[in-house]
Amino acid sequence: ISSSFDPSLVMKSLLFTTRTLRCTVSKSTLLATCNLKLLRPIPGYEEPPFYNEDASLYSFQKYAAGNLQSQAPSTHSSSSAASGRRRTVTGDPSMQHSKKISNSLHKLSSKQQQTIALEIFDNILCFMGDKVPQKPNSSGSLALSAPLTADNVSKPSTEHLILAQNILDIGVQSLSSDTIICNEIYAQLIKQLSNNSKMESEERGWMLMCFATSSFTPDSELMPYLVHYLKKSTTDPTIASFAWFSLQALQKTLYLQKKGSFRSFAPSIFELQSLVNLAPMMCRVSCMDGTQKAFYIDGEATILQLLHSFCDKMEIPYSTRLNFGLFISIASSFSSAGSSSSSSSLHASSASKDFEKALAFNMLVVDAFRVLEKQLLQRSAAIENVKSSENMKFWFQRITYTNRKKPYNSAIEKQMMFFQIRRDILHNRLPLDPATAVKLLTLIHQYDNGDYNENDVISEPQVHKYIPSSLLQTLVASFPSSSALITKISEEHLALLHTSREQVIDRFVRLAQQLTFYGCYLYPVELDNAPDCASDLGIHIKNQQPDSPPFELQIVVSEVGIQFFSSDLSELYQLFPFSRLARWGSSSLHCQIEYFANDGVTKKLALLKSSEASHVAKIITAFTMRIAELSCFAKVIEDFGPEQFQSLQEEGLTYSDLLSIKQGDHLLILERDKGNGWEFGVKLTDKLDSQVDFFSNFGNFPASCLTHIIELPPNYRKALSAVVSSS
Repeated sequence: ISSSFDPSLVMKSLLFTTRTLRCTVSKSTLLATCNLKLLRPIPGYEEPPFYNEDASLYSFQKYAAGNLQSQAPSTHSSSSAASGRRRTVTGDPSMQHSKKISNSLHKLSSKQQQTIALEIFDNILCFMGDKVPQKPNSSGSLALSAPLTADNVSKPSTEHLILAQNILDIGVQSLSSDTIICNEIYAQLIKQLSNNSKMESEERGWMLMCFATSSFTPDSELMPYLVHYLKKSTTDPTIASFAWFSLQALQKTLYLQKKGSFRSFAPSIFELQSLVNLAPMMCRVSCMDGTQKAFYIDGEATILQLLHSFCDKMEIPYSTRLNFGLFISIASSFSSAGSSSSSSSLHASSASKDFEKALAFNMLVVDAFRVLEKQLLQRSAAIENVKSSENMKFWFQRITYTNRKKPYNSAIEKQMMFFQIRRDILHNRLPLDPATAVKLLTLIHQYDNGDYNENDVISEPQVHKYIPSSLLQTLVASFPSSSALITKISEEHLALLHTSREQVIDRFVRLAQQLTFYGCYLYPVELDNAPDCASDLGIHIKNQQPDSPPFELQIVVSEVGIQFFSSDLSELYQLFPFSRLARWGSSSLHCQIEYFANDGVTKKLALLKSSEASHVAKIITAFTMRIAELSCFAKVIEDFGPEQFQSLQEEGLTYSDLLSIKQGDHLLILERDKGNGWEFGVKLTDKLDSQVDFFSNFGNFPASCLTHIIELPPNYRKALSAVVSSS
C-alpha cells in the first residue's frame, strides 16, 4: 500500500469488505490486522464531547425516557433473536424499529414541525426499504419500489439518494434556527436501527447515519448520547465500519462548526455516492484549454485551498495565483462539457455556456458541488448528468488584472490567457474595432487549422463560431461585402505561414493586451435618480422628465478604478480611483457606491440599476483586495479618538495602544497583521479570518489589516494624497 494513502482507509476497506461478503470477523482479528490507533477518533481533531466518560451515564434509553414521547402501539419488527444477530436495543418497545409512528418522537411546539417530523420518518422508511412510496407513477418509482437485496443494498439508486437528500436538507437548514429538528432526525435513525431484524434495512439506516453525521450535528443535550451510541456500535463487527465512519464524520463536522464553517447545503448526489463507498470525493478542475487536474477532497476543504492545490500542480507562481479563481460554468449541451480536445471543446462548450458563477474563496467545496448540481437540474439536465464526474467540475479562470500591460513570462499563464480571451470575445465581453477583430480572428484560425491552404479557405460559418453575431454584423458592415471580409481574413492568414502555435499564442495575447478594455469588466447600468447622480459624475442631462426613459451608461471596472462611460463607450464621464472609494454594496437590483469628496468626507454616488449589481460589487471587491496586497497605503473612512475609545475599554485595551485618526487621513502601512480589521471599517475587537473572501458582497477601503500606522506631517500628507489619487 502506498504511503500516500490515508491508513484509516485500510481499516474502512477491510470492514466494508467483510460486511459486503456477509462474513463475520472477530474484533481480535481486526486488531491483529490493523493498528489499534485506527479504531480511535481521528488524530488532529478534538475528541467528540464526553467520548471518554462512563458510557452507562449516556445510554440512549436515558435520553429517550426524559426527552421522547411514547408511541401508540404499531407493527414492530420481529425479534432480533430470530436472525441470530446481536443488535443494539432500546428499552421502550415504541423506540424500536417500526413501520409507523403516531407522532413525532420529540415534543414539538407547532403543527408545521409535527408535519416535518412525519415527512422525515416517511423518507427514512422509503430509503431503508421498509415502505414503498405512495406515488407509484412518480419518476423513479420502479427503483424505489424494488425490494432491497444483498445485491442492491450497498448501491442505492439516485432516487433513493434524493430521498436521503431531502432529509439532510431539513437537517442542515434547521441547524441554525431549530436544532430540535436535527435531534428528531437522529432520534428517528437510532429508533429504526434498534432491534431491526432485516439486514438490508439496517445497512441502509447506517448509510443515513453516515450522511447525517457528515452534514450536521444535534444540540449539546443529545450529543453525548449520540457519541456513546456510535461508540458502542463499533463493537459489532458487521456494522463497525459504518459506526466508525459516523463517529469520525461527527468529529469533523463539530470541528468545522467550531471554526464557524457551517455547511450551507445538504450533500450533493455526487458526494452521497462517495459516502456510500466510505471513500473521499474526487474533484476535477479544468482550464479553458482542456487541461484538467483531479483532487481528493473532504468536507472541510475550501475553494481557496482547492485553488492553491491546482496552482501548485500547474506551477503557477504564488505572487499571481490570487488573480485567478474557480467558477461554476455550465453548458447547455452536456455532451461538449469535459471533452479532451482542447480546441474543439472550447468552441462547443464556450459557445453554449449559459451560466457562470464565481465561487467565494471561503466557500466549502462540498457546498459548491451542491450549487452546481442545482444549476444542472434547473436546466432540465437528466439525473445521469448530475451523477457524471465529467459534469461535476469547476473551471479555472483569471479574475483580476492588476497590471494589464505586463508581459506574461509563464508559458502556462500565457496559454491560459489565450483561451480565456477567446472565450471573452465569443461572449462579446471584449469590445473590438474591426481591424483588430480581423487580426485576432485570423490568429485563432491559424491556431485551430494550421497554415493557409487555398483549397480550404475560411468560410462565414467558421467565422461565426469564433466571434458573436453582433461583432460579425459590425465586421461585415465595415467591408463592401461579406466576401471582402473573407478575402481580408485569407490574406492575413497567408501572412501567418509557418507560424507555430506557441508564436500564435504570443502574438494573440500581446495584441489583446493593447486593447483599451482588455482586462476590464463592462456593465450596462441605469442611473437611479438620474439628475442628482449625473451631476456627481459631471454629466449634464437636459430636460429630464419623471416619465423619461432611464439614463443609460456603462461602468468599466479595472485596476485603475471605476470608469463611467457613455452607453456606446465613446465618451468617458468620470473616473473614480479605488483610493476614492469608501464603501460599496449591492441589493437584488442596485449597486450603491460611496466615495471621498474633496473635503475628505464620504458622499453617496448613486444607486445604479443593473441586472448584475451583485457581480459589480464582487468585482470591485476582488480588484481592490488584490491591489491592497501590492499597496502600503490606506485612507480613513471614520473618525477614531477618545470618544470612540470609551466603548472599547471593556476589552482590556489601553488608550496608548490605539491611534487617533480622522476621516480622510492618508495612512502609511509599515507592518501587516491579518488579525485586526482597521481598514475594513470593523471594530478592533472583531477579528477577521486570514483568508479574506474576494467575493463578499460588501467592502470598505480594502487593504490587508495592520498593527502599526504612523501619522504623517501635513506636507507629507499632501504629497501622499497626490500619489494615492494617481495610483
